[in-house]
Amino acid sequence: MKKIKFYDIFSLLIIFSVAVSAYYFNGLLPDIVITHWGYNGQPDGWGDKSVLVVFVPFLIIGLYLLFRFLPKMDPKKENYLRFDSAYHAFKLLMVAFLAIVYFISIYSNLGYQIPISDTMTWLMGTLFIVIGFLIKNVKQNWFMGIRTPWTLSNEEVWKKTHLLAQKVFVVGGLFFVFMPYASPSYVPIIFIFVLVMIIGLSYGYSYWLYRKLEKK
Repeated sequence: MKKIKFYDIFSLLIIFSVAVSAYYFNGLLPDIVITHWGYNGQPDGWGDKSVLVVFVPFLIIGLYLLFRFLPKMDPKKENYLRFDSAYHAFKLLMVAFLAIVYFISIYSNLGYQIPISDTMTWLMGTLFIVIGFLIKNVKQNWFMGIRTPWTLSNEEVWKKTHLLAQKVFVVGGLFFVFMPYASPSYVPIIFIFVLVMIIGLSYGYSYWLYRKLEKK
């Protein structure tokens, strides 16, 4: 219970800092800001500054509220008590990740020289690695984890698939962490490879394991 309270308090502090900073930065940002960067770190999307100082803060608040209410809507809501620490840690992780992306975008638009491409791949790698350590503790539910017809139909398939997913996410995260040191021409290939590895191994393994147990 203490851990859950810590996760919630920290999440709310992050949201408060984003909301206060949005009010402050609204007067400093130009009317038109960069809203998107390509994989090479070059700007390729622009929009009104309200995208940063209004939309993104409300997106983070909405995400936090969504995580607060999802367990109440889940048909398997009783299972959340079995992984409540991992669930609230994941909620904090996503809020913190979006907040960091928000501040990176703000300071980049204020003229600070931030290596966007490298920073984002490091962040993505760290995100995947932490998800890997959390995902092994997730129990059957309809909103979080590797949700396939086979994992949701068999608790053993769910458990073993998520033990594999832990390794896959950590390995995928390490690929992202070291991506900045690869040739830029390989970046899209590595990105696609990691996504295919995570989706293919996790989903393919759950199907294979379900069929194997079904035959037994």
